[in-house]
Amino acid sequence: MRKKQIEQEINKYGAKFFEAVRQTIIDRATEPLSYNPEEHKNNKDKLIHKVDKLSKISEYNASIGIDDLWKLMYELIFYSGTRAKKASDEIESFEKYSVFSDFRKLVHRDWNFDKKEWVKFRKYYKNIYGSSWLKHIINNKNARLLYKTHFKNTGIKAFQLMTKTGEFKGIKFSAMEDKMVKYITVAKHLFDKENSCPGIPILEQFTGPNYKFEDYRFWGIHCQFAYLLGEITAFHLMMDLGFNTVKPDRVLTYLFSKLGWLEVFPPEVTKEYVNKNYNNPRVWRDVIDKALHLKKVIPDHYSNPLRQIDIWIVKYGQEPEDSFGITKNLQKEYPIEQLYKDIKSRIN
Repeated sequence: MRKKQIEQEINKYGAKFFEAVRQTIIDRATEPLSYNPEEHKNNKDKLIHKVDKLSKISEYNASIGIDDLWKLMYELIFYSGTRAKKASDEIESFEKYSVFSDFRKLVHRDWNFDKKEWVKFRKYYKNIYGSSWLKHIINNKNARLLYKTHFKNTGIKAFQLMTKTGEFKGIKFSAMEDKMVKYITVAKHLFDKENSCPGIPILEQFTGPNYKFEDYRFWGIHCQFAYLLGEITAFHLMMDLGFNTVKPDRVLTYLFSKLGWLEVFPPEVTKEYVNKNYNNPRVWRDVIDKALHLKKVIPDHYSNPLRQIDIWIVKYGQEPEDSFGITKNLQKEYPIEQLYKDIKSRIN
């Protein structure tokens, strides 16, 4: 019963709500802290351009090349759990050093990475030098000797990247062992697929032949990407690839719940409760289901409406992001549930 009521509400208010969210963010979330009309206009233009670009490049493309898929995947690993500005700076630095330009190079033994070895090494030197331990490693002229002393399974290039020594001295990189495992795992997985199934488009190797956006196949595909990237990042990748999904992360889940659009959470749910419970298949399905219903009422002139739904609603509740021209978390100033109430009162 509640599902039907929510769908009726989305049918009635969804389109106006989406357009109001979009316009409110354009007008208010881009205001410079020290107001300047020219800067405000530039921020608006930057935001609109960025959203249009992301929407267009996120259309489904069954023939995407394996190198383009690799780039999407490793960039999402960079962004996962990291501030957008920091991740962008690191990706830019990697491109200058040509570190991940060819995933095939990462299957060489020089790039092997043993997480247990690294954690043991990190703990050992952190115990000696404290939080500045990595600076001591970077400035150590005998870094290669340290490598030979502490590592048997980890390759020299993986060690140099993690410690920013040798040919990677000066690179911007957050030495997170879990992310490093993912970079290497993804590279080896794509390498294996390229060599075991030559001639078959890489995306088809994940979807199977003649994929028509079937729901039961969607979840199997998600499992494959989740094995490589993690569950929420896998949704993000699939959204960027044009699958019928949004990224049901904590921000979108919380904002949908505040609108009263979720069956799994009541509107009065706290952010803390959502943060503890959003990473659940039952919650994912509810968020995606309601986004797909909202998609049906979005006007046709908006390209790639699912991607736009995700971008605009999520940006309403995220912290400032310079690359989008966003200067404030609008949810703190003008709660999304209040915007929704204002729209409903005008329509009624």
